[in-house]
Amino acid sequence: MRELMTDPATWTVEQWLAACILGFILLAILVMIHRLLTILKISQTRTYRPNFRRLRKFHQYHTDDRKPADDEVEQDQRAERDERD
Repeated sequence: MRELMTDPATWTVEQWLAACILGFILLAILVMIHRLLTILKISQTRTYRPNFRRLRKFHQYHTDDRKPADDEVEQDQRAERDERD
């Protein structure tokens, strides 16, 4: 049995297929563990802030081509200041 495992030249097609499937499964498990650890690391940091940016160019693409009201511009400026702080 040990000779069979150490000498891949004597493997049959079915054994190669089984080895490839097992290799793929192990690789998939390692990738999933890596992603889970990354998610856990991100969730444990207290300073993490998701990058939810507002639509900065929203007012440039109005379908009715109206200028934004002064209070809308003021709200956007206030939101941008808050994002920087």
